[in-house]
Amino acid sequence: MATLRTIAGPVMASGFRLAGLNVDEARTAPEAAAILDRLAADPGTGVVLIEQEWFDALPELLRRTLEKQPVPIVVPIPRVEWEEGRPGAVSYILDLLQRAIGYRVRLQ
Repeated sequence: MATLRTIAGPVMASGFRLAGLNVDEARTAPEAAAILDRLAADPGTGVVLIEQEWFDALPELLRRTLEKQPVPIVVPIPRVEWEEGRPGAVSYILDLLQRAIGYRVRLQ
């Protein structure tokens, strides 16, 4: 059975872990590329989500290799940007929790 893996920075990794996904945390684009290369060599990896910025910075050789392989399917995801005037990350997570469990929680 193929697995879904995620390559994300510390901020996004927390959210993916809360969603129950397997996360490989990276801090730089080269580190993310090394993780992706390792995951691509594993026949059990079916889909890899990776931050768009790191996907765009992948070495050309790795990109070509991934394009030739049927799996894993690599899906770039945009980094979350909290805009001025919009609720922050904590408020957003609290709203999600309220919808999921039916009442408002308070983080300390």
